[in-house]
Amino acid sequence: MRRFLSDPTSKMRTLPLGWVEMLARRAYEALAERTQVSLVELFTAMGPYWSEHAAIATDGDARSAAFFTLDDSSPLTWTIHQRLADPEEDGDWGFTATVDLAEAEEFGVPALRLVSIGRFGEEVPLASTQRR
Repeated sequence: MRRFLSDPTSKMRTLPLGWVEMLARRAYEALAERTQVSLVELFTAMGPYWSEHAAIATDGDARSAAFFTLDDSSPLTWTIHQRLADPEEDGDWGFTATVDLAEAEEFGVPALRLVSIGRFGEEVPLASTQRR
């Protein structure tokens, strides 16, 4: 087991929830700073969501494992899929992030990279380079 993760699913679930909260508050500047994704990319990716939905839930149900998937099958990179809890309970929007395991091992913390946001199957790829 990698030294930075003794319980990978639990710890990895916590990290993207901060991004969900920023999306819910439309705090794109904070999210852009955290992820190094441009404001333009975030506005473009999230515009259609806000045309369809009035809010993103951040309550206990929205934070549940039902909205989170961790693919830890690769020895190099893990992939996170985080669904957004919309008021209509469609659950068809979310984002994908990756974790570079070599980098996380080197620095002792998991480092997330925001890869895409959108309706599942229609995600907008992002040019992010940052993590955490």
